[in-house]
Parts: sequence; structure tokens; C-alpha cells
Amino acid sequence: MITIAIHYDLFRAAGKEAGGPMDPVTSAADLALQDAIRSVDTARRVEQVDDRNQSDVLHHYLVNDVPWELPIEGHVIDFENFETSIWNVKHRVWMTPTWGASLVYPVRPVGAAVEEPGLFLVVATEGARARTETAHISQSV
Repeated sequence: MITIAIHYDLFRAAGKEAGGPMDPVTSAADLALQDAIRSVDTARRVEQVDDRNQSDVLHHYLVNDVPWELPIEGHVIDFENFETSIWNVKHRVWMTPTWGASLVYPVRPVGAAVEEPGLFLVVATEGARARTETAHISQSV
């Protein structure tokens, strides 16, 4: 079995619209939350498979098997309402993964409304690649 590294990166929504632009976190509180999330998964590896759909399933199971002690820094991760997508920071566009896996989980403070998480945890395999259907922009994570 070949395994591949995975990365946990936290992003903040840049606007109020669903599926809109995101920016990497920069505030001290958000960076502390990102570090706390990253520290939970000590292995940070997942089995590498060629089938895209199977890769997403294995990746999601791995993330759910991490021994999370929620809340983390006063936040919860919504493991049920995830999306399969890659956020291209340079071109500010959502992309469909074509190799590897990239899952996006909403993150919100305890007690916050489900509709507006504000933060998103992107859990992606090393070298995950994506391509938009319209812009034909390629990106590796």
C-alpha cells in the first residue's frame, strides 16, 4: 500500500455568498485554530489510489477517523456537509479535483448558525490537481 501526505489548511470566506471566494487565514486566532487542527492528525497520510471517487471516499473516512476532540479552540468542524473541491488562491476560483483528493469542511464557532460558517478547512492530498471546466486553469496543491 502506497500512502500520500495530506495537508490541513484553514481559509476564511471573503464574502457572504455560498461558494464564494476565500482567503488563507491570517489572524492570530485563526492561525492558532489551524495549528490546533493540524496537531490532531499525527500521521497525516492516506492511501493513494488511482480512482478519483475512491480517493475522495478514503480521504473522507481518514478525516473522520482522526480522534478529534471537539470543540477545538471553541470551534466545531462540520464533517457531514463537506464538498469535493479545490480553492485556487491565485485565480480565486473553485476547481474540480482531477487527481488526488481535496475536501472542504465548514468550520464555525460553537453555537454559530450552520448557514454562515465563515471558516473552511481544506484537507487535500499532496499534489492534488484540479481543472475548472470553464477557465481551464490547472493547479497543484
